[in-house]
Amino acid sequence: MGEKRKKQGMIQRTEVVLSVLGELQEATECVGLDALTKVAVEVEQVLAPFHLPTALCSEISSWLGIDAVAHRLYPGDAPTGLLPLFCKGEGNLLFDAASMLLVGSTSLSLELKVRTVVEMLLWKRYYLCGMIDSKVMLQAVRFSLCTEESQDMLNLPIQVLEAIFDADVKASCFPGSFANMWHVYALASVLQCNIYSVYPMYNLKIRPYFSRVIRPRTWPKDFEPFTLHIMWSGDLEAGSVFKPHNFVALIHASDLKIGSPNSEQRMPSVKSLDLLNQDSQLSYSNLKDKFNITKSTFYRWKRQSLEYHKKSVARYEAKNFFLTSYKQGKLIPLNQFKQLFPEIPRSTYY
Repeated sequence: MGEKRKKQGMIQRTEVVLSVLGELQEATECVGLDALTKVAVEVEQVLAPFHLPTALCSEISSWLGIDAVAHRLYPGDAPTGLLPLFCKGEGNLLFDAASMLLVGSTSLSLELKVRTVVEMLLWKRYYLCGMIDSKVMLQAVRFSLCTEESQDMLNLPIQVLEAIFDADVKASCFPGSFANMWHVYALASVLQCNIYSVYPMYNLKIRPYFSRVIRPRTWPKDFEPFTLHIMWSGDLEAGSVFKPHNFVALIHASDLKIGSPNSEQRMPSVKSLDLLNQDSQLSYSNLKDKFNITKSTFYRWKRQSLEYHKKSVARYEAKNFFLTSYKQGKLIPLNQFKQLFPEIPRSTYY
Protein backbone atom coordinates (compact mmCIF):
# COMPACT_ATOMS: atom_id res chain seq x y z
CA MET A 1 0.00 0.00 0.00
CA GLY A 2 2.84 2.38 0.89
CA GLU A 3 4.57 1.76 -2.44
CA LYS A 4 1.30 2.38 -4.30
CA ARG A 5 0.80 5.71 -2.54
CA LYS A 6 4.37 6.66 -3.32
CA LYS A 7 3.79 6.00 -7.03
CA GLN A 8 0.54 7.98 -6.96
CA GLY A 9 2.38 10.86 -5.32
CA MET A 10 5.04 10.80 -8.03
CA ILE A 11 2.38 10.80 -10.75
CA GLN A 12 0.69 13.80 -9.17
CA ARG A 13 4.04 15.57 -8.83
CA THR A 14 4.87 14.91 -12.48
CA GLU A 15 1.49 16.26 -13.56
CA VAL A 16 2.11 19.47 -11.60
CA VAL A 17 5.55 19.87 -13.19
CA LEU A 18 4.11 19.35 -16.68
CA SER A 19 1.37 21.87 -15.96
CA VAL A 20 3.70 24.65 -14.82
CA LEU A 21 6.06 23.86 -17.68
CA GLY A 22 3.20 24.49 -20.09
CA GLU A 23 2.62 27.90 -18.51
CA LEU A 24 6.30 28.76 -18.87
CA GLN A 25 6.25 27.71 -22.51
CA GLU A 26 3.28 29.97 -23.23
CA ALA A 27 5.03 32.91 -21.57
CA THR A 28 8.08 32.51 -23.84
CA GLU A 29 5.98 33.92 -26.70
CA CYS A 30 6.06 37.35 -25.07
CA VAL A 31 8.88 39.77 -25.86
CA GLY A 32 11.58 39.91 -23.19
CA LEU A 33 11.51 38.06 -19.89
CA ASP A 34 8.95 40.07 -17.90
CA ALA A 35 6.00 37.77 -18.57
CA LEU A 36 8.16 34.70 -18.08
CA THR A 37 9.47 36.04 -14.78
CA LYS A 38 5.94 36.63 -13.48
CA VAL A 39 5.06 33.03 -14.26
CA ALA A 40 8.31 31.89 -12.60
CA VAL A 41 7.23 33.51 -9.32
CA GLU A 42 4.02 31.49 -9.39
CA VAL A 43 5.82 28.29 -10.39
CA GLU A 44 8.20 28.65 -7.45
CA GLN A 45 5.22 28.78 -5.09
CA VAL A 46 3.49 25.82 -6.74
CA LEU A 47 6.59 23.61 -6.50
CA ALA A 48 7.47 24.67 -2.94
CA PRO A 49 5.57 21.77 -1.26
CA PHE A 50 7.63 19.23 -3.20
CA HIS A 51 10.94 18.56 -1.47
CA LEU A 52 14.15 17.81 -3.32
CA PRO A 53 16.72 15.21 -2.20
CA THR A 54 19.23 16.46 0.36
CA ALA A 55 21.79 13.72 -0.24
CA LEU A 56 23.11 11.50 -2.99
CA CYS A 57 21.18 8.37 -3.91
CA SER A 58 22.53 5.28 -2.15
CA GLU A 59 22.12 3.06 -5.20
CA ILE A 60 21.54 3.41 -8.94
CA SER A 61 18.54 1.24 -9.71
CA SER A 62 18.25 1.87 -13.45
CA TRP A 63 21.83 2.28 -14.59
CA LEU A 64 22.74 1.45 -18.18
CA GLY A 65 26.45 0.82 -17.78
CA ILE A 66 29.68 2.79 -17.77
CA ASP A 67 30.12 5.60 -20.30
CA ALA A 68 33.21 4.38 -22.15
CA VAL A 69 33.85 7.72 -23.90
CA ALA A 70 33.81 9.71 -20.66
CA HIS A 71 35.86 6.99 -18.97
CA ARG A 72 38.65 7.51 -21.51
CA LEU A 73 38.45 11.29 -21.14
CA TYR A 74 38.52 11.34 -17.33
CA PRO A 75 41.33 13.73 -16.28
CA GLY A 76 44.12 12.80 -13.91
CA ASP A 77 43.60 15.79 -11.61
CA ALA A 78 39.95 14.97 -10.91
CA PRO A 79 38.82 13.08 -7.78
CA THR A 80 39.79 9.41 -7.84
CA GLY A 81 37.43 6.47 -7.53
CA LEU A 82 34.67 7.95 -9.71
CA LEU A 83 33.03 6.22 -12.66
CA PRO A 84 30.97 7.91 -15.41
CA LEU A 85 27.47 6.50 -15.81
CA PHE A 86 25.86 6.16 -19.21
CA CYS A 87 22.33 7.54 -19.32
CA LYS A 88 19.75 8.46 -21.92
CA GLY A 89 17.76 11.66 -22.05
CA GLU A 90 17.32 14.89 -23.95
CA GLY A 91 19.60 17.77 -24.83
CA ASN A 92 23.06 17.50 -23.33
CA LEU A 93 21.84 15.52 -20.31
CA LEU A 94 22.76 17.90 -17.46
CA PHE A 95 19.49 17.36 -15.62
CA ASP A 96 19.38 13.66 -16.44
CA ALA A 97 22.87 13.25 -14.96
CA ALA A 98 21.89 15.14 -11.80
CA SER A 99 18.70 13.11 -11.45
CA MET A 100 20.65 9.85 -11.72
CA LEU A 101 22.84 10.90 -8.82
CA LEU A 102 19.92 12.09 -6.69
CA VAL A 103 17.25 9.42 -7.20
CA GLY A 104 18.97 6.66 -9.17
CA SER A 105 17.03 7.35 -12.37
CA THR A 106 16.14 10.22 -14.71
CA SER A 107 12.64 10.61 -13.22
CA LEU A 108 13.51 13.94 -11.58
CA SER A 109 15.22 15.53 -14.59
CA LEU A 110 12.23 17.50 -15.91
CA GLU A 111 11.49 19.03 -12.51
CA LEU A 112 15.15 19.95 -12.06
CA LYS A 113 15.06 21.64 -15.44
CA VAL A 114 11.93 23.63 -14.56
CA ARG A 115 13.33 24.67 -11.19
CA THR A 116 16.60 25.74 -12.84
CA VAL A 117 14.72 27.91 -15.34
CA VAL A 118 12.85 29.54 -12.44
CA GLU A 119 16.12 30.11 -10.56
CA MET A 120 17.73 31.75 -13.60
CA LEU A 121 14.74 34.02 -14.15
CA LEU A 122 14.37 35.17 -10.55
CA TRP A 123 18.10 35.62 -9.95
CA LYS A 124 19.27 36.78 -13.37
CA ARG A 125 21.22 39.78 -12.05
CA TYR A 126 22.95 37.63 -9.46
CA TYR A 127 24.29 35.21 -12.05
CA LEU A 128 25.28 37.84 -14.59
CA CYS A 129 27.03 40.26 -12.26
CA GLY A 130 26.28 39.65 -8.58
CA MET A 131 28.12 36.51 -7.55
CA ILE A 132 31.83 36.10 -6.88
CA ASP A 133 32.20 33.74 -9.84
CA SER A 134 30.21 35.85 -12.32
CA LYS A 135 33.25 36.75 -14.44
CA VAL A 136 34.49 33.17 -14.44
CA MET A 137 31.06 31.85 -15.37
CA LEU A 138 30.68 34.36 -18.20
CA GLN A 139 34.09 33.41 -19.55
CA ALA A 140 32.99 29.78 -19.54
CA VAL A 141 29.87 30.74 -21.47
CA ARG A 142 31.97 32.66 -23.98
CA PHE A 143 34.09 29.60 -24.60
CA SER A 144 31.37 26.96 -24.30
CA LEU A 145 31.10 26.63 -28.06
CA CYS A 146 34.77 27.00 -28.93
CA THR A 147 37.95 25.16 -28.04
CA GLU A 148 40.45 27.95 -27.52
CA GLU A 149 40.65 31.59 -26.58
CA SER A 150 39.87 34.00 -29.38
CA GLN A 151 39.82 37.78 -29.49
CA ASP A 152 36.22 37.83 -30.68
CA MET A 153 35.10 35.77 -27.71
CA LEU A 154 37.16 37.77 -25.23
CA ASN A 155 35.58 41.00 -26.49
CA LEU A 156 32.01 39.71 -26.48
CA PRO A 157 30.13 42.51 -24.62
CA ILE A 158 27.88 41.90 -21.63
CA GLN A 159 24.84 43.02 -23.63
CA VAL A 160 25.38 40.15 -26.05
CA LEU A 161 25.90 37.72 -23.18
CA GLU A 162 22.68 38.91 -21.56
CA ALA A 163 20.82 38.35 -24.83
CA ILE A 164 22.27 34.83 -25.00
CA PHE A 165 21.20 34.27 -21.38
CA ASP A 166 17.63 35.36 -22.18
CA ALA A 167 17.52 33.12 -25.24
CA ASP A 168 18.93 30.19 -23.25
CA VAL A 169 16.30 30.59 -20.54
CA LYS A 170 13.48 30.56 -23.08
CA ALA A 171 14.97 27.62 -24.95
CA SER A 172 15.25 25.69 -21.68
CA CYS A 173 11.46 25.66 -21.41
CA PHE A 174 11.32 23.21 -24.32
CA PRO A 175 12.52 19.63 -24.88
CA GLY A 176 15.95 18.99 -26.33
CA SER A 177 17.53 22.24 -25.18
CA PHE A 178 21.20 22.33 -24.28
CA ALA A 179 22.41 23.51 -20.88
CA ASN A 180 25.27 25.97 -20.55
CA MET A 181 27.55 26.88 -17.66
CA TRP A 182 24.98 29.22 -16.08
CA HIS A 183 22.57 26.29 -15.92
CA VAL A 184 25.17 24.42 -13.86
CA TYR A 185 25.50 27.34 -11.43
CA ALA A 186 21.72 27.70 -11.14
CA LEU A 187 21.25 23.96 -10.65
CA ALA A 188 23.70 24.05 -7.73
CA SER A 189 21.54 26.74 -6.13
CA VAL A 190 18.32 24.82 -6.79
CA LEU A 191 19.74 21.76 -5.03
CA GLN A 192 21.66 23.81 -2.44
CA CYS A 193 24.67 21.62 -3.10
CA ASN A 194 28.14 21.89 -4.58
CA ILE A 195 28.64 20.74 -8.14
CA TYR A 196 32.13 19.53 -8.97
CA SER A 197 32.44 20.29 -12.67
CA VAL A 198 34.96 17.85 -14.16
CA TYR A 199 36.48 18.80 -17.52
CA PRO A 200 38.84 16.59 -19.58
CA MET A 201 42.53 17.45 -19.78
CA TYR A 202 42.20 19.22 -23.12
CA ASN A 203 41.67 22.81 -24.32
CA LEU A 204 44.01 23.80 -21.51
CA LYS A 205 43.74 27.57 -21.98
CA ILE A 206 40.01 27.60 -21.31
CA ARG A 207 39.79 24.51 -19.08
CA PRO A 208 40.08 26.44 -15.74
CA TYR A 209 36.74 28.13 -16.45
CA PHE A 210 34.99 24.75 -16.56
CA SER A 211 37.00 22.54 -14.20
CA ARG A 212 35.99 23.82 -10.77
CA VAL A 213 33.74 23.37 -7.74
CA ILE A 214 30.56 25.44 -8.04
CA ARG A 215 28.92 26.60 -4.82
CA PRO A 216 25.17 27.25 -4.43
CA ARG A 217 23.80 30.76 -4.06
CA THR A 218 22.60 29.97 -0.54
CA TRP A 219 22.43 26.96 1.74
CA PRO A 220 21.01 26.30 5.22
CA LYS A 221 22.96 27.58 8.20
CA ASP A 222 25.19 25.03 9.95
CA PHE A 223 24.83 22.71 6.97
CA GLU A 224 27.69 21.73 4.70
CA PRO A 225 26.34 21.14 1.19
CA PHE A 226 26.83 17.72 -0.35
CA THR A 227 28.61 17.48 -3.71
CA LEU A 228 27.44 16.25 -7.10
CA HIS A 229 30.21 15.22 -9.49
CA ILE A 230 29.29 15.90 -13.11
CA MET A 231 31.63 15.64 -16.08
CA TRP A 232 31.76 17.31 -19.47
CA SER A 233 32.06 14.64 -22.16
CA GLY A 234 32.24 14.78 -25.92
CA ASP A 235 34.45 14.16 -28.92
CA LEU A 236 38.16 14.53 -29.57
CA GLU A 237 38.97 16.15 -32.89
CA ALA A 238 42.43 15.86 -34.42
CA GLY A 239 43.42 13.87 -31.35
CA SER A 240 43.79 16.84 -29.02
CA VAL A 241 40.85 19.23 -29.46
CA PHE A 242 37.93 18.50 -27.15
CA LYS A 243 34.38 19.31 -28.29
CA PRO A 244 31.91 19.14 -25.38
CA HIS A 245 28.71 17.34 -26.26
CA ASN A 246 27.00 16.17 -23.08
CA PHE A 247 27.19 15.90 -19.31
CA VAL A 248 27.82 12.63 -17.48
CA ALA A 249 27.04 11.65 -13.90
CA LEU A 250 30.04 10.52 -11.86
CA ILE A 251 29.50 8.04 -9.05
CA HIS A 252 31.92 6.60 -6.53
CA ALA A 253 32.85 3.12 -7.70
CA SER A 254 32.35 1.73 -4.20
CA ASP A 255 28.72 2.92 -4.28
CA LEU A 256 27.82 1.42 -7.65
CA LYS A 257 25.67 -1.68 -7.50
CA ILE A 258 25.34 -3.81 -10.61
CA GLY A 259 22.69 -6.26 -11.70
CA SER A 260 19.33 -5.95 -9.99
CA PRO A 261 18.61 -3.12 -7.53
CA ASN A 262 18.92 -5.62 -4.67
CA SER A 263 22.29 -6.94 -5.77
CA GLU A 264 25.14 -6.49 -3.31
CA GLN A 265 27.80 -6.84 -5.97
CA ARG A 266 29.86 -3.68 -6.30
CA MET A 267 32.51 -2.22 -8.50
CA PRO A 268 36.09 -2.20 -7.19
CA SER A 269 37.80 1.08 -6.44
CA VAL A 270 39.32 2.77 -9.46
CA LYS A 271 42.92 3.83 -8.84
CA SER A 272 44.32 3.75 -12.35
CA LEU A 273 44.60 7.52 -12.61
CA ASP A 274 46.65 7.70 -9.42
CA LEU A 275 48.96 4.97 -10.68
CA LEU A 276 49.42 6.65 -14.03
CA ASN A 277 50.37 9.90 -12.36
CA GLN A 278 53.25 8.24 -10.52
CA ASP A 279 55.33 8.57 -13.69
CA SER A 280 54.89 12.34 -13.78
CA GLN A 281 58.25 12.96 -12.05
CA LEU A 282 60.15 11.48 -14.98
CA SER A 283 61.44 14.25 -17.19
CA TYR A 284 63.66 14.49 -20.23
CA SER A 285 66.09 16.80 -18.44
CA ASN A 286 66.62 14.20 -15.71
CA LEU A 287 67.21 11.28 -18.07
CA LYS A 288 68.85 12.65 -21.22
CA ASP A 289 72.43 12.59 -19.87
CA LYS A 290 72.03 9.36 -17.93
CA PHE A 291 70.78 7.35 -20.91
CA ASN A 292 72.02 9.51 -23.81
CA ILE A 293 68.61 9.59 -25.52
CA THR A 294 66.90 12.08 -27.79
CA LYS A 295 63.78 13.96 -26.78
CA SER A 296 61.63 12.06 -29.29
CA THR A 297 62.85 8.74 -27.87
CA PHE A 298 62.09 9.87 -24.33
CA TYR A 299 58.51 10.85 -25.17
CA ARG A 300 57.96 7.65 -27.12
CA TRP A 301 59.14 5.61 -24.14
CA LYS A 302 57.01 7.62 -21.76
CA ARG A 303 53.90 7.26 -23.92
CA GLN A 304 54.44 3.52 -24.25
CA SER A 305 55.04 3.24 -20.52
CA LEU A 306 51.83 5.09 -19.68
CA GLU A 307 49.82 3.01 -22.13
CA TYR A 308 51.25 -0.23 -20.72
CA HIS A 309 50.63 0.97 -17.16
CA LYS A 310 47.04 1.86 -17.97
CA LYS A 311 46.40 -1.52 -19.58
CA SER A 312 47.99 -3.32 -16.64
CA VAL A 313 45.81 -1.48 -14.14
CA ALA A 314 42.69 -2.20 -16.20
CA ARG A 315 43.55 -5.91 -16.34
CA TYR A 316 44.17 -5.99 -12.59
CA GLU A 317 40.85 -4.29 -11.80
CA ALA A 318 38.95 -6.52 -14.23
CA LYS A 319 40.53 -9.69 -12.86
CA ASN A 320 39.88 -8.67 -9.25
CA PHE A 321 36.26 -7.83 -10.03
CA PHE A 322 35.72 -11.06 -11.98
CA LEU A 323 37.20 -13.25 -9.22
CA THR A 324 35.14 -11.51 -6.54
CA SER A 325 31.97 -12.08 -8.56
CA TYR A 326 32.88 -15.72 -9.17
CA LYS A 327 33.52 -16.41 -5.47
CA GLN A 328 30.12 -14.92 -4.64
CA GLY A 329 28.48 -17.21 -7.19
CA LYS A 330 27.43 -14.26 -9.34
CA LEU A 331 29.22 -14.81 -12.63
CA ILE A 332 28.77 -11.64 -14.66
CA PRO A 333 27.79 -12.13 -18.34
CA LEU A 334 30.15 -11.00 -21.10
CA ASN A 335 28.01 -8.07 -22.34
CA GLN A 336 27.82 -6.55 -18.85
CA PHE A 337 31.52 -7.19 -18.26
CA LYS A 338 32.37 -5.36 -21.50
CA GLN A 339 30.31 -2.36 -20.38
CA LEU A 340 32.39 -2.11 -17.22
CA PHE A 341 35.74 -2.91 -18.83
CA PRO A 342 35.53 -2.08 -22.56
CA GLU A 343 39.32 -2.25 -22.95
CA ILE A 344 39.48 -5.93 -21.91
CA PRO A 345 39.23 -8.26 -24.95
CA ARG A 346 36.66 -11.02 -25.24
CA SER A 347 39.36 -13.71 -25.19
CA THR A 348 40.66 -12.50 -21.81
CA TYR A 349 37.16 -12.73 -20.34
CA TYR A 350 36.85 -16.38 -21.37
